[in-house]
Amino acid sequence: MPHKNMQLMLITAVPEVASFIEEHGVHRIFLDMETLGKEDRQKNLDLPNHTHSFSDVTQVKKALKQAEVMLRINPLHKSTKEEVNKAIEAGADCIMLPFFHHQNEVKEFLEIVHGRVKTNILLETASAAARAEQILSLPGLDEVHFGLNDLRISLKHDFLFESFAGGLIESLCQIAQKNKLSYGIGGVGRIGKEMLPAELIVKEHIRLGSQRVILSRVFHGNAKNLDELKDYVDFPKAIEDLRNVEAAAHDRSPETQETDRQLFCEKVLAVAEKIRNSQ
Repeated sequence: MPHKNMQLMLITAVPEVASFIEEHGVHRIFLDMETLGKEDRQKNLDLPNHTHSFSDVTQVKKALKQAEVMLRINPLHKSTKEEVNKAIEAGADCIMLPFFHHQNEVKEFLEIVHGRVKTNILLETASAAARAEQILSLPGLDEVHFGLNDLRISLKHDFLFESFAGGLIESLCQIAQKNKLSYGIGGVGRIGKEMLPAELIVKEHIRLGSQRVILSRVFHGNAKNLDELKDYVDFPKAIEDLRNVEAAAHDRSPETQETDRQLFCEKVLAVAEKIRNSQ
């Protein structure tokens, strides 16, 4: 039986870019309106901060034929109901709740959405990971994405992939599987372009049954128009390279999977040590 490709997500609010990347295999356009507390959490880190709007959601949605639009709203707060309603009115197909600690936060979010669109939660805190059994069994939840950046901060790790290498992500995937919940993990860079080889990351996604991944900035360079994107990267070739690695990863024997897992862990720990020694 042929394998099912992982769904690819990419963050952009540029309609012409969204249309182009949809043509070349991106399943979901990711827009981001999370601002509350984010700057303080991620200060001194080279992480993207987006300032998208509800009108961006509408414009991107109009440019697409089949790809979905997902909007990340703010963590649960007094205006969450208003944000959810505006997101749905703007055309979002899926709404992501970030940075929560307790199942009650997720439960309230799900009650607000009330099945009107898909729900995705970004599990990215140590406290939420510790409560994963309760959170991932909540009725009305469609998807979970295991976020590595804030999880690294929360766990005081040196490198964001340490939660992979230490077994935490695998245990969370198993809980999602038990609850028949669709799940994805973090992001991935271009094949042959990263400090931690993207090939090894893709192979771990396949081993763990991940169903979606975010394409990192090296796939788009935060391009403000289509010409900028094309000047920055041969996007169709970058997607082809990723898909070739993914296809090969599905054909591995259990022994090869274990060898690749061990190599991945070794590389992660080496990068973590390098980061730690440079601080």
